[in-house]
Amino acid sequence: YPTSDPLSAYRVDEILAASDDITAKLRPYYFELDAAKRLAIAKELTADTLPTLFACVEARLVAAAAKGPYLLGEMLSLADFELFVVRMIVRSGELADIPTTLCGAYPRWNEIADAVAALPKVQAWYANHP
Repeated sequence: YPTSDPLSAYRVDEILAASDDITAKLRPYYFELDAAKRLAIAKELTADTLPTLFACVEARLVAAAAKGPYLLGEMLSLADFELFVVRMIVRSGELADIPTTLCGAYPRWNEIADAVAALPKVQAWYANHP
């Protein structure tokens, strides 16, 4: 966490807060037991809610204008891992009624998530936890 740079700290906090917003919007989908209601929630999430939130995240990532693979350029932060995890959840198929490709339209987000996925320790963890 960038404790000596308030703007960088704000940028990390901004992404973490956006992730909280995304999680809050997904929560009703996870806990709905009625299949028809769950499908209706998924349709709304897919058609409007998630693309709107994802576009806002992408806009903030682009606005940061970092020169490097991560939100803060060459400095890896908690926000980078959060972006990786949110994308991983969407791509996993765990959200059965939500397309796994929903994060595909956000190039800066994907660039950051790909950089995290390429980290040797991340790759080693996944190799040992298939």
